[in-house]
Amino acid sequence: MPNTSVPAAAEGVSETMTVQTTESLNAEDLVYECVHLSQLVFMAIEDLELNEEMKALSAGIYVIRRKLLDAVHLMDLAKREKTA
Repeated sequence: MPNTSVPAAAEGVSETMTVQTTESLNAEDLVYECVHLSQLVFMAIEDLELNEEMKALSAGIYVIRRKLLDAVHLMDLAKREKTA
């Protein structure tokens, strides 16, 4: 997505502000979407109170969610290092 201008909402800010989107931000958004989707699946499986195989699947989904959150943390660290 190219850089775009959006109306400014704060007092004292110019009429439009440039919002920069980068591949890094797009990747972070996708990872967060996956985190939320995995949480949705995890909660659905847990609420069904199914057999042990499904509980194992639920545990696997939980691990995927944790790894995605770790990826977000690493991206955040990399972003901070880049700006420092």
